[in-house]
Amino acid sequence: KVRMGYKYVPMQKKGIEVVERVLHKDKLDQFSGYFLTSTSSKVMPISEIDGKKYPIPDIVHAVRKIYDEYLQEMFLKNRP
Repeated sequence: KVRMGYKYVPMQKKGIEVVERVLHKDKLDQFSGYFLTSTSSKVMPISEIDGKKYPIPDIVHAVRKIYDEYLQEMFLKNRP
């Protein structure tokens, strides 16, 4: 499932599927990494939840870089 929001466009262009869902604490070990997105913090990797440490996988670093590049491109394109 991919929502067609603006923040997913750059990932889709790179062939990365984005799935947005509610995560329950008892299911956290089923995933390899986590991140939050917002307008102000862009892509923020999550390395700890309730005292449990989680590694930040390469894909999260890649998503962060892709999104930063996308925002920079949009900024330059829409500059007066």
